[in-house]
Amino acid sequence: MIAMQYEIALPADYDMEIIRERVRTRGHALDDFAGLGFKAYLIRDTQYAPFYVWNTAKGMADFLYRGGGFQHILASFGRPTVRGDWA
Repeated sequence: MIAMQYEIALPADYDMEIIRERVRTRGHALDDFAGLGFKAYLIRDTQYAPFYVWNTAKGMADFLYRGGGFQHILASFGRPTVRGDWA
């Protein structure tokens, strides 16, 4: 298993309802993503921090590099630092 997380720091005056709506309307898009064990979308004032546990490295690589969903994060927020840990 591979735990993967990234944080997106947002301006102090950012409307966090935009993030909540993003999770409500787009969060389900990864429900059947190959290799994904589970996901959580962590939200607090001025920060959005998706967290994923992958069953396969291929699934994680597809998500990050092969058009599997991460491109939406890049387009919306730029490239965050992705942290991971193998278990």
